[in-house]
Amino acid sequence: MQQHSAQHLFSAIAEQYGYDTTTWSLGEERCNVELVPMNGASASEVTTGKKSGKEKNVIPAETLQKIEEKVNEAIVSGLAMTPSFAKPGTEEWEKIAAKFEPGQTPKAMRIVTIDGLDVNPCCGTHVQNLAQLRSLRVLSTEYARGASRVWFVAGERVNREFSRMLRNEHAMTKLLSSAPDDHASRVERLLQFQKSATKELKNLQKELAASIARDLMAQTSEGVVTYHRDEGDLGFLQTLLSMLGDAKNDAVFVLTAGELLGEGLFLIAGPPEFIIAHGKSVLPLIDGKGGSGKNGIIQGKAKGLANVDALVAKLQEFRLQQ
Repeated sequence: MQQHSAQHLFSAIAEQYGYDTTTWSLGEERCNVELVPMNGASASEVTTGKKSGKEKNVIPAETLQKIEEKVNEAIVSGLAMTPSFAKPGTEEWEKIAAKFEPGQTPKAMRIVTIDGLDVNPCCGTHVQNLAQLRSLRVLSTEYARGASRVWFVAGERVNREFSRMLRNEHAMTKLLSSAPDDHASRVERLLQFQKSATKELKNLQKELAASIARDLMAQTSEGVVTYHRDEGDLGFLQTLLSMLGDAKNDAVFVLTAGELLGEGLFLIAGPPEFIIAHGKSVLPLIDGKGGSGKNGIIQGKAKGLANVDALVAKLQEFRLQQ
């Protein structure tokens, strides 16, 4: 009742700023309305400023702030919210009937009136006056289905939302060892550090892969060459493969990563004709699932890396049969 009444009020004020409500949703903790500029205009035409793409239909932050302020002013004023039935033929009836498609106008129409502000058809329950809403707070907005989806809370939910945010703030203060006003700058520095560290890690992994590749290429005479890395991932295996270059045309490389006695990742590469002919047939030995062997490469996940020796032995057998 409280949240639905707040939606009525929010939509009514939004109309004053040139936005229609196309749909709304009342969640257990947060509610939303979807707003579009009236008469097919874009948000950039309703307000000043040039926008393009999706941003055209996203309501500007300054407009949203004004709507929120007006909504709370109306709540403080305590305007009455009254249900009644509109009578056919009256100006009130005709105004609301115009919102329906031809032939869809009901025979009877229950309406809810916010004194001096809004009249809308509705069969739901509502507060008696806007003061019972206590307050409304806009949380966020996002682009959705060609509209601005605006999330909000009203009444007691405002207090609950504030308490939740305060708990999060206390947790972040402890984690970041900084005052709330410094959280954003602190996180920004951490992200910059993470970006630099990630770049450095990738460079180090490339250097490591190059070193490992040199050792593996020296073993091509064995026919099938294996390598396993416990803490590796598919990205590292692919980097290692790229470092092997044309060596995969001279031997079959079985590269694995993860738990050697359990699940993990695999990458098998070799002469394209050999991989296409035999690659898929050996995967059941490690309970693996992968691609078709295009370009001489099969990669995927395996549940039985503990049996990789059996897979290698089978590949060796196929190599000897050539």
